[in-house]
Amino acid sequence: MDDIWIHVLTESGSPQVADDALDALARSFLALARFPGIGRVRDQAFGQGRRSLVSGDYLIIYMVQGSDAWVMRVIHGRRDIAAILSGDAT
Repeated sequence: MDDIWIHVLTESGSPQVADDALDALARSFLALARFPGIGRVRDQAFGQGRRSLVSGDYLIIYMVQGSDAWVMRVIHGRRDIAAILSGDAT
């Protein structure tokens, strides 16, 4: 999360914009904690048992185990998500 905050700060020049981005992600994490099944099933795209949830400019990739959501990655939507998940991204 620190890396996201620093990136948003660097791009926007505004600590408030960076704080707002993290606040939006935190709200999404709370929603996942309460309702783990709200995300889209992404077995074929991201692997068996994976789900995703869009949060602003970010894609949260997670798994549900029992009644818990386990966040695996938070990736900016402009990045090559398939390459990142396959390990081919630089």
